[in-house]
Amino acid sequence: FFTGTVKNAVQNSLANFINNKVGPMLDSITSSLNISTLGQQFNVPRLDGTGTVALGFGLQFSSLDITTTRALIGIGTRFTPGTTAVNRPSLGIPRRTFDPLVDPPGTSNARPVAVSAYEGVLNEVLHGLWRAGYFQATLNVGGGTATIDSWLPPVAVVGTGNTAELTLGGVYATLTIPGLIDQPIAIMFGGHANATVTLVGNSLVFGNLNLDKLYVSFGVTLSQAQRDAMEQFLTAALADVLANAINNGLPAFPIPSFTLPASVATYGLPAGAKLGIVNPVLSTGNAHVVLDGQFGQQP
Repeated sequence: FFTGTVKNAVQNSLANFINNKVGPMLDSITSSLNISTLGQQFNVPRLDGTGTVALGFGLQFSSLDITTTRALIGIGTRFTPGTTAVNRPSLGIPRRTFDPLVDPPGTSNARPVAVSAYEGVLNEVLHGLWRAGYFQATLNVGGGTATIDSWLPPVAVVGTGNTAELTLGGVYATLTIPGLIDQPIAIMFGGHANATVTLVGNSLVFGNLNLDKLYVSFGVTLSQAQRDAMEQFLTAALADVLANAINNGLPAFPIPSFTLPASVATYGLPAGAKLGIVNPVLSTGNAHVVLDGQFGQQP
């Protein structure tokens, strides 16, 4: 009797409940996933203050994987320049692995929800800015002037311990420093910098940028005083370029939230409330920036 009539009755009732109650409710919740912090287009102020560079942004849900221990939602991104100003051949957007890890590491019972962003997103932004002509500008730093044209886009590498590395090379420039280099000289330069990564509101901030390598090539004879002045100028200019590119070029970090539909009121849950990550903690590693936290009602 139990393996026949009762089993079938319970099975049918449970299936009906899931299909007619739970399914539509979950559909309503997931369809309200809010990643509106990422607009369809945003404008980045140019390095020399002569307007803005437009970046277009597109996204799509790239994967959905639900197991007995967790639900994983993948979001694919694409950043494109509003107007292409650099038509040089590109080597592509750098990435350390073709199929990057997307399962956020480090989640626990105490902090069971996380958002993970692959460093390729940073390089997509930097490549888009380069294509849009962001790194073609006239810089005024410490009394000197350089008209720059980067032949390559910057590259970002996410490290461990909330750190990142930024590299920019192949920058052609015409440089003058009144009183020391009065006649413009042509140079090629680049460098490597380290930075700390923090979360301010919904924005990633790359601060404490330290330029530890500077590379310069030029074809004229300079005195030691001229060399020192050029090194100081280029160090400050390169740090300024990298900091502005990475901080101004990134949109807000997508901290998703869900709006509870009216149907959840039946179960004593607050309809219209926003659920998402609360008390997020930032960490870096495995080529990812990770926010992990608790899942609860957001203010």
